[in-house]
Amino acid sequence: MSFNLNKNFCINIILLITSVFSTLVFVEIFLRILKLPNNNQRTMFISSHGIINDNYGVRRYKKNKIYRHLAIYGKKVEYDYFFKTDLYGFRKTFDSKNIDKKNDKLIFIAGDSFTEGVGSNISWAKYLQSSICNKGLNSINGAMTGSGIVEMKNTLSFAKNNLNSTHAILSIIPHDILRSQENIVKNNKCSTKKIDNEQINCNKSAATWWHID
Repeated sequence: MSFNLNKNFCINIILLITSVFSTLVFVEIFLRILKLPNNNQRTMFISSHGIINDNYGVRRYKKNKIYRHLAIYGKKVEYDYFFKTDLYGFRKTFDSKNIDKKNDKLIFIAGDSFTEGVGSNISWAKYLQSSICNKGLNSINGAMTGSGIVEMKNTLSFAKNNLNSTHAILSIIPHDILRSQENIVKNNKCSTKKIDNEQINCNKSAATWWHID
């Protein structure tokens, strides 16, 4: 009697798991056939100027351009805004009145999307740069979306060796330490992570920005 009860219990559990699993598979197939987005799927768009990692290993935009940055989460627009880039290809988060004045100190800011201000038309670094400006100094915000500590190191080296930066501010979160280096390349359709020696594939990496005008 006990054996039959345990047997029936196991059969019912197996049937329940099979039923749930088959339903999930059916829903997934149904969504893909209809090409409906998953609620947890984020699609990012950026102006066709794109994003690249240059020969210095520095991630940047195209210099002196106006960019549009758009993200859609499921069917909802998460953010949509425009920004300008400076003559080095970084997002211009503050217009310094000291930029044309000669001084011996340039403070360079490095960080990830949070410090760049992704998702907003302003960055918290703006207020830091304003304070720096009030002291009569120049600053550049070189933070870039998706950057880890390797990209930040490359950016700081570029600032020191090519821009004569004397001081730096580094803004990081724990995830930046764990984030592997990603070489961003672009074609006419997208800017995306380069995977080994493969050709650019816009559909292969989550780190993909589709180009829009």
